[in-house]
Amino acid sequence: PLRLSVRNLARKVTDAELRRAFVGAAQEGLRRGLVSAADLRAQADAHAEEDEPAAALALPPATGAVKLLACKVQRDMDRAEQPSRGYGFVEFASHAHALAALRWTNNNPALSRDMAAGGDAARGADSSLVPRLIVEFAVENRSKLQMQERRREVGNKRSAEQRRLLADE
Repeated sequence: PLRLSVRNLARKVTDAELRRAFVGAAQEGLRRGLVSAADLRAQADAHAEEDEPAAALALPPATGAVKLLACKVQRDMDRAEQPSRGYGFVEFASHAHALAALRWTNNNPALSRDMAAGGDAARGADSSLVPRLIVEFAVENRSKLQMQERRREVGNKRSAEQRRLLADE
């Protein structure tokens, strides 16, 4: 699983803020050693990925680039200001980055003051009283995943075709 479900988001959180927070969280989690090679091996074993290349099981550098495939805050489109519905999804290209981000962000009071619902009201409060983000791996419906992958492929084909057309002009 590479997709995280993020709950208890503040109404004001944007996609860009969520993206910045989770890219930083993945790097911070790796820097602090929250993910080990044994964690990656266990995940590969659990999903029977015996043909997994050794490079995919190696820990990425903490300062390296973190690739997000998707980052979306779910919004209430019926309201004029379109506030967050309190949850969102973040999808990583690497299991190591997803696990590091999960372990750094879940129940972390440092992030909760800016990102969690009710965090503004708890600014001066004891850290035990601050609302926390709830982050977990999302359980995926296989047919929906296949549909998302097809949409991505169609979008990539369209983009490539548009680039080709522009280059021909």
